[in-house]
Amino acid sequence: MNGKILKQKMQAIEVIALRKCVECLHFANADARFASVRNPTRGKSYVAARALLDYLGGKKRGYRLMRAVDQHNVPHYWVANSQDAILDPTKAQYEVMGEFPPYTTGISVSYRPKNKHRTLLAAMRRLKVA
Repeated sequence: MNGKILKQKMQAIEVIALRKCVECLHFANADARFASVRNPTRGKSYVAARALLDYLGGKKRGYRLMRAVDQHNVPHYWVANSQDAILDPTKAQYEVMGEFPPYTTGISVSYRPKNKHRTLLAAMRRLKVA
């Protein structure tokens, strides 16, 4: 398989994974410190990013967990691929607030082996995307 076709296939897989994660976000419990009824994805970035990271194959496949602190002093997490493309299932929280996510200050971080993301990951695996 040539490089261009492989890249297109990986992009398609990422789009499907991101869509599945967004569609299953209601299974994720928000961090109570940041949760908001008016902003349903607020406080779910860590759980969502971890589920997406695991779904895509993690470090073995070239994906990294990224973290930055936004202007409200709230940590925000997303996934970056080997080409540094941003895969952020909870970016809508910033759109609701009329702001931009803090991608420019993001750093790659290690993560704890907690299982808070397992329910969301299981829902993503069950979801059939047309």
